[in-house]
Amino acid sequence: MKIATFGCSWTHGLKQLNNFYSWPYALHKLRPDWKIDNYAVGGSNLQFQTFLLDDVLRHNTYDKIIFQITSPGRLTYFEEDYDFTKHLTEFEPNYKRFDIEDGFFRKVVTITPGHMKLPKTDSFWNLLGKYDFAKSYYTAVNKSIFRTEYKALVYYLKDKVDLMFMHNEDVLKLDICPVVVEEAKKENVIDSFIADNGEHFNIEGCDWQAKWLINKL
Repeated sequence: MKIATFGCSWTHGLKQLNNFYSWPYALHKLRPDWKIDNYAVGGSNLQFQTFLLDDVLRHNTYDKIIFQITSPGRLTYFEEDYDFTKHLTEFEPNYKRFDIEDGFFRKVVTITPGHMKLPKTDSFWNLLGKYDFAKSYYTAVNKSIFRTEYKALVYYLKDKVDLMFMHNEDVLKLDICPVVVEEAKKENVIDSFIADNGEHFNIEGCDWQAKWLINKL
């Protein structure tokens, strides 16, 4: 089985949370014979992940595609015709993810509305022009556009992937795919899964989610 996964940090994992342990990695541990390519990027928007999906499928084929819907209102930009695959690294046999510690975020810039609360002097804004561009973007773009684009992309993805889900909230109440946090609540296990304010899952939660996804495939 060859699987591609897409999403944000809920799928890529975080270094500070058990060194990038994620549900795709947990899936790899459960099914080490499956080949898993994890294309998720922390903080990325739905437009970028959709672009990445289409770009990846021009050069690769997969048995299953699992797509975690990111939050609306994010900003992601990157160099034209940039080769993202150079950062896709095999960390264990049959498991690849982006090596974001290898200059990745100098080429792919990801900003969320929450980042705008950080002072301009914060190290997050060190990349030249990053803060001023983000400030202009969020000042000029109408929030209704975020919601319209988001909704259109969710429906576009529905027919292109094998399994689609949201992590912690169906923001626009589209009722088009499962919400993982809500699924965990049904089993009364969610309280032991949440690792931080961003509602990222700990190892136990990632292991549960991997098993939940296998049952959905």
